[in-house]
Amino acid sequence: MTLECVRQGKDGVYVDIHVVPGSKKECTDYDVFGKRLRLKIRAPAVDGKANKGVLDYFSGLFGVCEMVSGPTSRKKTVFIGGKTYSDVLDCLKEKVRG
Repeated sequence: MTLECVRQGKDGVYVDIHVVPGSKKECTDYDVFGKRLRLKIRAPAVDGKANKGVLDYFSGLFGVCEMVSGPTSRKKTVFIGGKTYSDVLDCLKEKVRG
């Protein structure tokens, strides 16, 4: 499986995501057409709670990360510093449900 949402940057890795806030169950899958990781989170899209949920999810997997675009949109990009492309890709492939 190829995840085109993951790309190498100068000092880390960028991941393009589509957030589905207010979900009953937290999970990830891959949107083949949108070329984004779809992240379903429980946190509602109110007062930055969904953004915090996104950062908590990625921080739990990779440590330090930051949102570099899309703070008010469902389409976001997260930067993961200090990790290689293959490390991030392998971890996300395990998380994506088949």
